[in-house]
Amino acid sequence: MQILVTDAGGSVRNEVVRLLEKQGFRVDTAESCVATVRRLARQTYDCLILDDALPDGTGLDIFRVLLSPAPHVLLFTAGALTPMARKETMRMGVEKIFAKPDQAEDLVAYVIDCCQDVKREAD
Repeated sequence: MQILVTDAGGSVRNEVVRLLEKQGFRVDTAESCVATVRRLARQTYDCLILDDALPDGTGLDIFRVLLSPAPHVLLFTAGALTPMARKETMRMGVEKIFAKPDQAEDLVAYVIDCCQDVKREAD
Protein backbone atom coordinates (compact mmCIF):
# COMPACT_ATOMS: atom_id res chain seq x y z
CA MET A 1 0.00 0.00 0.00
CA GLN A 2 1.39 3.39 -1.04
CA ILE A 3 0.67 6.23 1.40
CA LEU A 4 1.16 9.98 1.19
CA VAL A 5 1.44 11.86 4.49
CA THR A 6 0.98 15.62 4.19
CA ASP A 7 1.83 17.44 7.40
CA ALA A 8 3.61 20.73 8.03
CA GLY A 9 4.88 19.66 11.45
CA GLY A 10 8.07 17.67 11.01
CA SER A 11 8.04 15.82 14.32
CA VAL A 12 4.46 14.53 13.99
CA ARG A 13 4.94 13.67 10.32
CA ASN A 14 8.18 11.85 11.11
CA GLU A 15 6.51 9.84 13.88
CA VAL A 16 3.61 8.79 11.64
CA VAL A 17 6.02 7.87 8.83
CA ARG A 18 8.19 5.87 11.24
CA LEU A 19 5.18 3.93 12.54
CA LEU A 20 3.86 3.25 9.03
CA GLU A 21 7.23 2.17 7.64
CA LYS A 22 7.72 -0.10 10.65
CA GLN A 23 4.56 -1.88 9.46
CA GLY A 24 6.01 -2.25 5.96
CA PHE A 25 4.10 0.53 4.17
CA ARG A 26 5.67 2.62 1.41
CA VAL A 27 5.36 6.23 2.52
CA ASP A 28 5.98 9.54 0.78
CA THR A 29 5.69 12.90 2.49
CA ALA A 30 4.77 16.46 1.66
CA GLU A 31 4.69 19.57 3.81
CA SER A 32 2.30 21.82 1.87
CA CYS A 33 -0.71 21.82 -0.45
CA VAL A 34 1.48 22.65 -3.45
CA ALA A 35 3.94 19.82 -2.69
CA THR A 36 1.03 17.40 -2.23
CA VAL A 37 -0.59 18.31 -5.53
CA ARG A 38 2.77 17.86 -7.29
CA ARG A 39 3.20 14.40 -5.76
CA LEU A 40 -0.36 13.43 -6.70
CA ALA A 41 0.32 14.45 -10.30
CA ARG A 42 3.20 11.94 -10.46
CA GLN A 43 2.02 9.09 -8.24
CA THR A 44 -1.17 7.24 -7.33
CA TYR A 45 -1.71 6.59 -3.63
CA ASP A 46 -3.90 4.10 -1.82
CA CYS A 47 -4.19 6.33 1.23
CA LEU A 48 -3.83 10.06 1.84
CA ILE A 49 -3.24 11.37 5.34
CA LEU A 50 -3.82 15.11 5.24
CA ASP A 51 -3.07 17.71 7.90
CA ASP A 52 -5.87 20.21 8.44
CA ALA A 53 -3.44 23.15 8.80
CA LEU A 54 -0.72 23.66 6.20
CA PRO A 55 1.31 26.79 5.37
CA ASP A 56 -0.59 27.31 2.11
CA GLY A 57 -4.04 25.91 2.93
CA THR A 58 -5.62 22.85 4.48
CA GLY A 59 -5.93 19.16 3.84
CA LEU A 60 -9.52 19.84 2.84
CA ASP A 61 -8.30 22.28 0.18
CA ILE A 62 -6.27 19.43 -1.30
CA PHE A 63 -9.23 17.10 -1.10
CA ARG A 64 -11.45 19.61 -2.91
CA VAL A 65 -9.16 19.73 -5.96
CA LEU A 66 -8.64 15.98 -6.32
CA LEU A 67 -10.19 14.61 -9.48
CA SER A 68 -9.98 11.06 -8.20
CA PRO A 69 -9.12 10.82 -4.52
CA ALA A 70 -7.32 7.87 -3.03
CA PRO A 71 -9.50 5.04 -1.77
CA HIS A 72 -8.76 6.14 1.79
CA VAL A 73 -8.52 9.81 2.81
CA LEU A 74 -7.82 10.54 6.47
CA LEU A 75 -7.57 13.92 8.18
CA PHE A 76 -5.04 14.57 10.93
CA THR A 77 -5.95 17.64 13.00
CA ALA A 78 -4.20 19.46 15.81
CA GLY A 79 -7.34 21.33 16.84
CA ALA A 80 -10.85 20.29 17.63
CA LEU A 81 -13.21 20.57 14.69
CA THR A 82 -16.60 22.02 15.37
CA PRO A 83 -19.48 19.56 14.91
CA MET A 84 -20.45 21.41 11.73
CA ALA A 85 -16.89 21.27 10.33
CA ARG A 86 -16.65 17.57 11.22
CA LYS A 87 -19.95 16.85 9.46
CA GLU A 88 -18.87 18.81 6.36
CA THR A 89 -15.53 17.01 6.31
CA MET A 90 -17.19 13.61 6.41
CA ARG A 91 -19.76 14.69 3.79
CA MET A 92 -16.90 15.59 1.46
CA GLY A 93 -15.65 12.02 1.70
CA VAL A 94 -12.93 12.14 4.33
CA GLU A 95 -13.09 8.69 5.84
CA LYS A 96 -11.93 9.37 9.38
CA ILE A 97 -10.52 12.22 11.48
CA PHE A 98 -7.67 11.77 13.96
CA ALA A 99 -6.28 14.16 16.57
CA LYS A 100 -2.55 14.76 16.49
CA PRO A 101 -0.25 13.91 18.00
CA ASP A 102 -2.28 11.83 20.46
CA GLN A 103 -3.87 9.50 17.94
CA ALA A 104 -0.86 8.71 15.73
CA GLU A 105 -0.89 5.06 16.77
CA ASP A 106 -4.68 4.87 16.25
CA LEU A 107 -4.20 6.32 12.77
CA VAL A 108 -1.60 3.65 11.93
CA ALA A 109 -3.88 0.90 13.28
CA TYR A 110 -6.68 2.23 11.08
CA VAL A 111 -4.41 2.22 8.01
CA ILE A 112 -3.47 -1.41 8.78
CA ASP A 113 -7.18 -2.30 8.88
CA CYS A 114 -7.72 -0.49 5.55
CA CYS A 115 -4.85 -2.45 4.04
CA GLN A 116 -6.40 -5.74 5.17
CA ASP A 117 -9.71 -4.66 3.58
CA VAL A 118 -7.90 -3.95 0.29
CA LYS A 119 -6.25 -7.39 0.38
CA ARG A 120 -9.61 -9.10 1.07
CA GLU A 121 -11.22 -7.23 -1.86
CA ALA A 122 -8.38 -8.36 -4.17
CA ASP A 123 -8.79 -12.03 -3.22
